[in-house]
Amino acid sequence: MNSNPRNLLIVTTDSVIAGTERMILAYLRRHNGAKYCPYLVTLIGPGDLVRAAGDLGIPTEHLNIRSPFEAAWKLRRIIRQIRPGLVHSYLFHTNILTRVLRPISPIPKLVCGMATVYAPGAYPRWYYTAERYTHFLCDRVIAVCEAGRESLIQITGIPREKVEVVPNGVDPDLFGLDRSAARKDILTECSLPADVCLLGIVAQLRPQKHHELLFRAMRALRDSKMSAHLLVVGDGTERGRLEQLRTELNLEKDITFAGYRTDVPRILAGLDVFVLPSSVEGSPVSVLEAMASGLPVIAGDAGGVRELVADGTTGILVPPMDLAKLTEAILFLVSQPETRVKFGTAGRQRIEAEFTLDRMARRTEAVYDSLLG
Repeated sequence: MNSNPRNLLIVTTDSVIAGTERMILAYLRRHNGAKYCPYLVTLIGPGDLVRAAGDLGIPTEHLNIRSPFEAAWKLRRIIRQIRPGLVHSYLFHTNILTRVLRPISPIPKLVCGMATVYAPGAYPRWYYTAERYTHFLCDRVIAVCEAGRESLIQITGIPREKVEVVPNGVDPDLFGLDRSAARKDILTECSLPADVCLLGIVAQLRPQKHHELLFRAMRALRDSKMSAHLLVVGDGTERGRLEQLRTELNLEKDITFAGYRTDVPRILAGLDVFVLPSSVEGSPVSVLEAMASGLPVIAGDAGGVRELVADGTTGILVPPMDLAKLTEAILFLVSQPETRVKFGTAGRQRIEAEFTLDRMARRTEAVYDSLLG
């Protein structure tokens, strides 16, 4: 490899800082500056990600595009301007965009990042068609879990040797906060009694996350007279519908919408149980962060979640869309404080051993190194 660092163009779709975007920022904080000079581009959204990256001293540009043609024109201009040695795109729409641009742009090597699992029927059919007919234009795809790699191979036909697995990670040091103080903050913020069991979900309000299933489980908890409260962290297109469902279920005093938050480590530190009833997942960062916070996790057994949560050791896996099993798992952990501590301790230990951000960054650059020599 050349002694001078290579220009590395990182492109992602949305500038809202959610799971994938947190992984991008984590890499930018840990990249090997002797090898790579990153330049970050985002296509849509409020610009949060580029501002955060700019604070790290990373050159950035937020395109704020309105159409695919505008995206192609603006991104091609940037590629021709910085002449990257490698482009790493993230998420479906940007992956397809960079692949289509490759024949008419100076992209020596192209890596595409996939954060989900292509379960049959989980996405519109044209997603799978687009993947199948464009994957030949990229050099590598990075999946965040083994389930993601297998779904790509089986559904899109991409050769196995082109897919690498680099699991997401977290920084355990950011999640070792004072839990009693964080809990007291949440109880005060939500005007809750000291003996309540605090449940939480951190996720965008999207259909695949199935907040409505969790709300119905909370209705069952209330009917059982158990003292529990759910904190919903995140925002999205489903918020209006979910607020209406909360009213229909008469759960205004049992569920709090906290919205988009930048203090997720503090919120997690104050919870007792983390719940994510998704039916489609890759390697959810929120689950890793909950485990790093010492929380037991109840999650839908979808995609790569099983590669994170050890059922019966660090949490409980439930069949996706199974309200009865989800409710049963929540009832069990709400009533078993000793088991909550046991699961949470084991989860924290697993994060420290297998899912750190440093490990993620080095494995990502190993993929770059393999392509650039």
